[in-house]
Formats: sequence, structure tokens, C-alpha cells
Amino acid sequence: MHQVAGGDLLALSDFLQVVHHVPGRLRVRVSKAVLRHASGLSLADIRKMIDKIEGVRSLKVSPATLSAVIEYDHHVIAPPLWHSLIDGPEDSARQAYTALTGHLVPAQEQDNHG
Repeated sequence: MHQVAGGDLLALSDFLQVVHHVPGRLRVRVSKAVLRHASGLSLADIRKMIDKIEGVRSLKVSPATLSAVIEYDHHVIAPPLWHSLIDGPEDSARQAYTALTGHLVPAQEQDNHG
């Protein structure tokens, strides 16, 4: 695992675990380890990351339970993309990141992710 900087959705995914998922609604648990690797990451930073994803309708975060619920349009975002980003191997996670954000993973980030 590596440092998570503001705007680094791919790195943040290392600290997420899918708890429940039905098309259109994803609940994830955030590892406590993110607190050691977050380098000033705030809830606002996380919201900005998620808001950049076309098709996301809402994000609800519970700091008390270290969980989040993302509601999204499953006709815009294919549900398997979330699992690829969060649970998939590196190549799948990078591909899902690109599909969700429309941005390629910068070369430096590709070298350091993992």
C-alpha cells in the first residue's frame, strides 16, 4: 500500500472493501489503515473524487462506521467496474479507473500502484 493523496481514487481503492452491492447501490467499508496513508485526505477530497464519475447520484459517508454508500445509475456505470476497481488485480483496477473517470492512470502512478 502507498500514500493516498487528494484526488487519487485508484490509491484509495486499496483501502476499500465491498460490503454489499446491488446494481445502482454500492456499500463499501474503509480500512482504518487509510488514516495512516491518507496524507491529509478529507471527506471533501473523497467527494470530489466520486463526483467526477459520471452516473454517480449520491455519496453518503459514515465516519463512525468507516463506511460509504454510493448510489449510481447502473445504466451509465456497469456494476462490475466497481468490483474491478476495488477488488480486482492491478490491470483490472487501472482499466476500471479509466472507464469510471475517463482518465488514463498517469505513468508514475502505474509504476507506484500496488
